[in-house]
Amino acid sequence: MRFLKLSLCTGLVLNILAVSVANAEEGESKLSSEFGLMTTSGNTNTKSIKLAVDYTQDLEYWRNQFVFKGGAKRDRKEVTVESNGESKTVEQETTTSQKWFISGQSNYKLENKREALFVYGSYEDDRFSGLKYESTFSIGYSRRFYETDETTFDFDLGPGYRYGKNDDGSTRAGTLVRVASTFEHEFNPNISFKHTASSKLPLRSGNGRDSNVQSNMDFSLVSKFNSSLAMKLSYSFKHNTSPEKDKEKLDTETSVTIVYTFG
Repeated sequence: MRFLKLSLCTGLVLNILAVSVANAEEGESKLSSEFGLMTTSGNTNTKSIKLAVDYTQDLEYWRNQFVFKGGAKRDRKEVTVESNGESKTVEQETTTSQKWFISGQSNYKLENKREALFVYGSYEDDRFSGLKYESTFSIGYSRRFYETDETTFDFDLGPGYRYGKNDDGSTRAGTLVRVASTFEHEFNPNISFKHTASSKLPLRSGNGRDSNVQSNMDFSLVSKFNSSLAMKLSYSFKHNTSPEKDKEKLDTETSVTIVYTFG
């Protein structure tokens, strides 16, 4: 069932990406992979891993992006267990965070190359958010408001639909308006900054409809070692106005990762 929903959300986007690649006569593409690993010992014992892939294309008539993000964290803690009527303290390693996210967007450029029509699909699986998974599909209008050799600013706006399932088995679904923006600036050939933001605004609420407003922001600073290898410092947060029961409204993440770029 999850595979079917993932296919519905991203299949159309990936098909468009395939067609655009096949028909591309000129343009540029870039693939970057990201990896981070952290372990601690002593007073705290934790292991965490972060993976990400970002593939972008800028062709004559198409601008495409495919993103994958995943991460997990395990903590080792002392717990008290009963064995043969006796209590004893043992160390147990448990997973305290596990999530992954996949999205695809394809923009078809209009006569004014800064304007485009887009189709977007995403799927998110967050084991400890109270929401088992959520898929989103959106179409709309995109515009590149600002573009120089060093800086770009893009803005997307369009209607969509999302569907998710809670940990208790209940579902949440509804129509929405998705707003998103991307700002990129290159300070010099070796240092660059990127900021992305998006919000899902429900069109209707009540009567079983999804009333949650979800907002995401990511800030990242990349420092290149050479043309292919770089270090990335990033900070991101996700805010939900109506989180699941006993869950916080705000989640934040700070990470330092190594990035390898192809193309």
